[in-house]
Amino acid sequence: IIGFEVWCNVGERSNVGGCQPCVAGTFSPSPGASACLSCDAGTYAPTSSATQCLQCAVGTHTGGTSCPPCPSGESTLTPGSPSASSCVPLCTGGRFSNSSVNAAGLGLEPCFLCPLGTYQSSPGATSCLLCERGTYSGSNKGAMVCQSCPSGTTLTEGSIMQGECVQACSAGSAGLLGVLNCSLCPVGSFSAIAGSAECTPCPPGESNTGPGSTSCSVYCSQGHFSPTGFEPSCQICPAGTFAPPGGAVTACAVCGIGTFATPGATACLRCEAGKYQNLAQQAACLPCQPGYASPSTGSTACVACSSGFFAGGQSTSECSQCAYSDGFVSTLATASVSCDQCSPGEFAPQGASECVACHGGTFSPSAVGSCIPCGVGEYGEGRG
Repeated sequence: IIGFEVWCNVGERSNVGGCQPCVAGTFSPSPGASACLSCDAGTYAPTSSATQCLQCAVGTHTGGTSCPPCPSGESTLTPGSPSASSCVPLCTGGRFSNSSVNAAGLGLEPCFLCPLGTYQSSPGATSCLLCERGTYSGSNKGAMVCQSCPSGTTLTEGSIMQGECVQACSAGSAGLLGVLNCSLCPVGSFSAIAGSAECTPCPPGESNTGPGSTSCSVYCSQGHFSPTGFEPSCQICPAGTFAPPGGAVTACAVCGIGTFATPGATACLRCEAGKYQNLAQQAACLPCQPGYASPSTGSTACVACSSGFFAGGQSTSECSQCAYSDGFVSTLATASVSCDQCSPGEFAPQGASECVACHGGTFSPSAVGSCIPCGVGEYGEGRG
């Protein structure tokens, strides 16, 4: 409309009677613009209404509405490259550049061949890698890969010639750098591969049957055994035998006399007081019979109760003294199972082994420790 000025926002331009957005590839950084500006070379605006243009990323160029990539195997040194002529070849495999490195960290021409003893398989490298142990580069610079030793390994990284390959320590052994002064791994350690510099200790609960092992095996569990002492052919120790915990058990040990063990035992148990065992390799102890006792643990025989003592039941640990009161004696000289009361006319002090008849002039009406004298005017006829 004549006489009115239209004030447009950023990213727009004025037009007759209104505003229009800047098209892709152009921009308007300030309000009130009458025209949109084209993006400079090396920048782009991918959508309409742009207020600024973006730099083309490393590896792309030209700009406008987009930045096309450089041809395969090429890149640019910096972002914002104005044309395809800014694209430079990347260093190819076997080559590197530490002087021409772009913002993305890629090496560009001019490039240099990798030195002897090194290699590089990736394009755009800024350095080369040392050949690993067991490989060598060959006599020509610019190796893309290192060649493996036909057998053995090399003493160090960065080897050049096949002649640097030496015989490695075999699996089950180790030595300096994995090649010098090789010796078998001791029992309890292993080396799984050739060229080991040191042997690896077996994990807890594992070991092996001898030196020079390439692996470890699991011990039989407690109370079990096998011909090698290791899984998987373990069997439970039978009754009367045991397998101590820890280590490789190839045979169960036999329990001696005075002890016993149930199947799968890790130690023999001593017979408890009141029991005994006079044979080896037994599953249980035997009870002492009436008239016998065993006062301590681990007994191999029961002892007969002595005179004046008795044991009335099985599994007695100590004989009891005939000490209910005076006038009681054990029924047998040894191995008594009870104490008996003396008859009238007899006496026995506490702990005596036999009853004795009262002398003349004395008497006993029942169990007593000594006979009673007759009163005045009384008498006892004969003994008893």
